This record gives sequence, C-alpha cells and structure tokens, in this order.
Amino acid sequence: MTHRSVLQAVACILAIAMAAMVPLDGASAQVKPKAKKEAPLPVQLQSQCTWPGQRIIHSLLRDDTVAAKDHLGFYEKFGCPVDHVVKAFACAVDAPAGANRPRAEILVTNCWETLSPTRATEEAADATAKPGRTQAK
Repeated sequence: MTHRSVLQAVACILAIAMAAMVPLDGASAQVKPKAKKEAPLPVQLQSQCTWPGQRIIHSLLRDDTVAAKDHLGFYEKFGCPVDHVVKAFACAVDAPAGANRPRAEILVTNCWETLSPTRATEEAADATAKPGRTQAK
C-alpha cells in the first residue's frame, strides 16, 4: 500500500466518522438548551443540618442543655454551620412574648429558615383573626 492510498483510507474513515456525528435533518441539528439545574440548598437548610439544628434550639428553649449538647455533636459531624444555630436561637428567644407568640414548632422552623420571628408571629395572628381558615402544619 502506498503512502497516497493510506492517506485516502484515513480521509475516508474520518469522513465516515464525521458524517455519523452530524444529524441529517436540520431540526435535530439545533442545539438544545441544557435544562437548568436547581441551585442546591444552603448547607444549613439541608435535611442533615435542619433536623438536628432545630432539635438543638428546641432543647435550649426547654433549658435542656444536655440534649442540646448531644444534638450539637451530631450536627457538627455533618459539617453544618454552628453560626446558624446561634442566629436561629437568638431569633427564637427574641420572638414576642404573650398571646402573639407562635407555637414553638412554628417559631423554631421560621427562625431556622428565615431568621425572622415576625413571620411566625404574623402567621399566628392571621390564623387567629380568620377563624374559618385552618393553619397548615
């Protein structure tokens, strides 16, 4: 086989490979946009951090520091930010007292997710102001 015939064979193989990669119809030749991936949740809102983190706050609100310490060790093993627990606990403690104070579960959840006790207070006030409306759990 001569040098020229080798080059022709390689060119033929490349042409066949290129033809196999290019679609024949124009519709499928258009580039399809990639589906947008949902942004991952921040670490503190992922379930492995939320579950023990909220239990730490519940324990501290009940003055159960032993249980809070136990949950904190579990929380830290997942690499969850301790700073978020501190901020969420401060939010729960700063919530208004008295009749406007929401239930502990709602308060801790709202403080954990938004670091705002006012959202929980507004939801509780709306639920009591509108007796026909049921509160979602």
